[in-house]
Amino acid sequence: DDVTGADAILKRHAKRKDEITARGKVFADLDSAGQKMIGANHFAAEQVTEKVSKLAEEKEALLQLWDERQKVFTDSLNLQVFCRDDEQMHRWMARQEAFLGKDDLGQSLQDVEQLTEAFKDFEQKQEAHAPVMDSLEKSGAQLVEADHFAADNIKERVDKLQQQRKTVMEKTSQRKGALEDSRKLQQFLRDTNEILGWIVDMLKVANDESYKTPVSLQGKLKKNEAFEAEIKANNKSRDEAN
Repeated sequence: DDVTGADAILKRHAKRKDEITARGKVFADLDSAGQKMIGANHFAAEQVTEKVSKLAEEKEALLQLWDERQKVFTDSLNLQVFCRDDEQMHRWMARQEAFLGKDDLGQSLQDVEQLTEAFKDFEQKQEAHAPVMDSLEKSGAQLVEADHFAADNIKERVDKLQQQRKTVMEKTSQRKGALEDSRKLQQFLRDTNEILGWIVDMLKVANDESYKTPVSLQGKLKKNEAFEAEIKANNKSRDEAN
């Protein structure tokens, strides 16, 4: 891939420096021999002086060129690494947005609880991934500050990354709020249905005309007392449902 290619170029360039360094003694010996000839007033001292100067200039130019190319190749590798990580991050956040784009809020309290558990797992993964995003943004900012040759492109990518991250955070907050609202609704509906069911049962008891049949007065009183006790016991649940 592009990262592997850029890394290979940088390594080949490093070998060039090794070659230059390996010839260090040769350069030193030639300079020393030349200086001796000049100092001894050799008949070709002028020519030797020119050669010594030329050798020093060319060596300096070679080292300077190596340094310049080293920066270019290093910047190229850093760019390829940043672009690779940036593209991976965009794909990861696209999956996050797809998850957050689901509009299923559950049709029962059990549904909502299952969706909430899945959302909590999503948030944990998001939190674990945050340092990676922070590192990528920091890396991009450092390349821009270092006057990278692709600084404009890098800055554009960082801005886009930050905007997408902001969008994901906003959608995460919205999804969390929607699930909480859904939980409250399903809780309310469940409790209300339970109370309504209980009221129906109590109305059946209240409308019981069995009192018309001859039974003992004590039996009627006990049945009525049990009815009133059950009503009182359910008052709290009924009030909460309201």
